[in-house]
Amino acid sequence: MVRSISNSAGSLLYAIGQVRKVFWWNLKLLVLFFSVLWGCSVFEELEWLANSILILQLLVILPTWRYLVFPACGASLKDYIAQFLPAGIAIGISAILGWGIAGMLSGLISSWASLIVSVAIILMFYLVISFWINRPWILMISELFLLLRRK
Repeated sequence: MVRSISNSAGSLLYAIGQVRKVFWWNLKLLVLFFSVLWGCSVFEELEWLANSILILQLLVILPTWRYLVFPACGASLKDYIAQFLPAGIAIGISAILGWGIAGMLSGLISSWASLIVSVAIILMFYLVISFWINRPWILMISELFLLLRRK
């Protein structure tokens, strides 16, 4: 979730022609993530891997701004974080609610059914919360779908 929200730095650099900078940055991230995940695989627990990815991605936000976004457009850290804060809040609240509901369903239905129901609930909450706190994004996505349907 965090990776997809903060991925706009790559799009910015592609737009201004700094493709090589994005390539080398992503190569460094690949080595960093692989090293951390390989180190965590010793514990043989999926929770360690998932938590490591989340923590590492959160730790990369500041360097991404400092070395990619700020030099490219001069955006402040406050502006950079503000651009993905609404989506982050919406997905965070949705994930917590979905996780809670999945926990309640875990003994009642199969794990696959629980996963499908949880994902559906998370998506529903995400759309509702996004409509409330990030309405311009929802309207833009709606317009995009309408344009695609017309073709």
